[in-house]
Amino acid sequence: MLEPTADSTGAELLVRLCGLADKSARCALLPVVGCRLLLSRPLDSDLQPSANEDVSGDIQSNWIDGQLYHCLPCQSELESLGDAQFSAMQSSWPEGFQWVVFDGGEEDESHARGLIESYLEWADRFTLPIMTDFDVKQEEMDEQLTEEFVRMIRGWREAVISRWSKISKP
Repeated sequence: MLEPTADSTGAELLVRLCGLADKSARCALLPVVGCRLLLSRPLDSDLQPSANEDVSGDIQSNWIDGQLYHCLPCQSELESLGDAQFSAMQSSWPEGFQWVVFDGGEEDESHARGLIESYLEWADRFTLPIMTDFDVKQEEMDEQLTEEFVRMIRGWREAVISRWSKISKP
C-alpha cells in the first residue's frame, strides 16, 4: 500500500491516485486533469480567450479543441480534407478532443475507427478520392486507416506533452 509522506507532492499524489484507479476511473480522470492544465497553461498563447471572455460551456470546449488541434503533428489522410479537417475531427469526437488526447491510450483504436467514419463522410461530401477508388479493398483501407489514425492520435498525445514540457511553469 502506498503511504503518504510529508514529502509527497501534488504530482506524486496524482500519480499514486491514477495507479490505484481502474481503467474506467482513469479514462474519466485524465481528461479532467488535462483540461484543468490547459486552462492554467495554454499550449498556444495566441488562442487565449480575451480577458473579459467567460471560458465555459461550448466556448470552453471549442477553445480546448483549438488548443489541442494546434499540436496535431502527424501527416495523415485527414489532410486531404483541407480546412474541413478540424470539423471532421469534431464530428467524430463531439464530446471534445480532450477525451481522445487524454484518455491514456485505452481507446485509441475505437477513436481511430470513429475518425474513419467521419473522414469517409467528409471525403464523400467533397467528392475526394479515397483508397477504394484506386482498387484497394474496403477491409484493407479500414485496416490501413485504423493504423494511420492510431499513430496520429498517439503522436498527437506525445506532441501535447512535449509542448507542455517546453512551456515554463506559471
